[in-house]
Amino acid sequence: MLAYNSIMACRIILSTLILYAVLIGCTSNDGPSEKAKEYFKKGIEKSQQQQQQQAIDYFSKAIELYPDFINAHYNRGISKLNLQKTEEAIKDFDKTVALDSKHVFAYFSRGIAKKILGDHQGAIADYTKTIELKPDYAAAYNNRGLEKINLGKKNDGCLDLTSASDLGFENAKELLNELCN
Repeated sequence: MLAYNSIMACRIILSTLILYAVLIGCTSNDGPSEKAKEYFKKGIEKSQQQQQQQAIDYFSKAIELYPDFINAHYNRGISKLNLQKTEEAIKDFDKTVALDSKHVFAYFSRGIAKKILGDHQGAIADYTKTIELKPDYAAAYNNRGLEKINLGKKNDGCLDLTSASDLGFENAKELLNELCN
């Protein structure tokens, strides 16, 4: 009944004060409002068109309307990473995993961002968390293996590259031949 009343209250506000509802982002307790979802969809479209700054703007609007919009935070982080705004991207990935501690792709993407910034231990930790959550994620083994090799842990790194290869990661065999033989 509470959810129904919340939805009805939203409809009343929308019917009488459309502008006000758009500005404050009227939502039910179940998730983002339709307007937030619309901004999110526009952000995805702009991202796919490689218009990353516009995508960020739309994702930010969706987040303004619904601050716990997990996928808006994640995708804004991806767009920021594409624009080489790496530290800002990490903040979005941090927020994503704070909202959803099992968001595999946020850990993986944050690992990439940390690697770019030279935080190899942090990258390894994020790739390890990715593997804990999704043990068949070959790219996480590959990236973690490369990070370990970069830190001088060749044997451990080569084991990860072997796992990546066994899981079908396309470039892992080449990397094994190049770095581990």
